[in-house]
Amino acid sequence: MPLPGAVVPEPEDLRSRAGVLKAALTLRNHLEADGSMRYCYLLADGTQSPTLRLRPGDLLILSLKNELTEFRGANTKSSHLRFITRVWHQFRSLFRR
Repeated sequence: MPLPGAVVPEPEDLRSRAGVLKAALTLRNHLEADGSMRYCYLLADGTQSPTLRLRPGDLLILSLKNELTEFRGANTKSSHLRFITRVWHQFRSLFRR
């Protein structure tokens, strides 16, 4: 996680080729000092939060590895569930016709 005031690089673009984009991402979380939960998608090389670029009709093959961590004293189960539900709805809304 970048320190406050640090320069954060632009996320990597992953683009479809020949109508297909295959991406493998790891989902991790971090508990902030104020009790809020932060989530991040990582590529295998550690690059954070890539931008997925597809054209209408392209096939997206997405593998997500769950590396979410439970934190003592935090209500992580409901927090994780809300996060996963939000992500699912975002993906669904992108692909509605």
